[in-house]
Amino acid sequence: MDKFFEEMMASFGKEDPRYIRLDNDLFKSKAIKLTKIPFQNFTNLSEIEILSIKNHAIKKVSKRIGELKSLKFLDLSDNPIEYLPKEIGNLSELLIFSASDLIRPEMEAYLEMLMEGRTYDPIITNNAGLKDLPEHFGNLKNLTSLKIDGNRFEEIPNCILKLTDLESLDISFNLIDRIPPEIGQLKNLVYLQLSFNRFHELPEEISHLKKLKRLRLDGLQLRTLPETIGELSGLEMLEISYGKIEIVPNGIKNLTNLKSLYLIQTQISDIDLNMIKVMLPHIDLHLNLPVY
Repeated sequence: MDKFFEEMMASFGKEDPRYIRLDNDLFKSKAIKLTKIPFQNFTNLSEIEILSIKNHAIKKVSKRIGELKSLKFLDLSDNPIEYLPKEIGNLSELLIFSASDLIRPEMEAYLEMLMEGRTYDPIITNNAGLKDLPEHFGNLKNLTSLKIDGNRFEEIPNCILKLTDLESLDISFNLIDRIPPEIGQLKNLVYLQLSFNRFHELPEEISHLKKLKRLRLDGLQLRTLPETIGELSGLEMLEISYGKIEIVPNGIKNLTNLKSLYLIQTQISDIDLNMIKVMLPHIDLHLNLPVY
């Protein structure tokens, strides 16, 4: 373990104790996989500002994570993490957190569905991944970016809805079957990614997100959107492709700042698509898969 740590630190460059990156090369066939964060190899835990440990085999994060008092950036992506301790709520300086995990067998199945034009449905091949967050996660009041896509959440944890400084939230590729009206409390959101989940409707309170510029709703069971979607005055990009969307409400004509609308592989009729073109003549309307 110590030798591996030294090699990783050497490959990272100057051994600045404030910045630690122990990412595994995704394409390295004989990569060594850490099963825990090697806190014993770190010096001055309280001074670390950036910690990135991606693509390993870490399932549980030790409570020692709470000792990283100066941490601003934490990336644990592509680990099969199932547990975060309440001590993570001690990271009062944290701005960016990622526990994304999209390196899974079901992602290959998703790509096949997409290319065949079939509607996406979440597939569970194992129980790895986060299912909940500790309530103390809500203490991270300075957090501006949260990325927890590719996990096992069935609902949006209440602690997330307390993070009112969030500007970017990605909770796609989970098992969420309901979006609570409290989503409207996250009024500083600029980017919201809710794609590939199980919910069937959006609450009207989505309209409270006046700073929102990009909203992604791909691969969902949504048949329509709330009429209040037209109150998202700052929205520039809206993506609702690869799902069951049938009707786009008239309120969409009020999205005067909208620049791009993605409606690839939907259930919307040609008549309604023509109406959208009339209501929003100034936007880029994407109806077909990109050609590379």
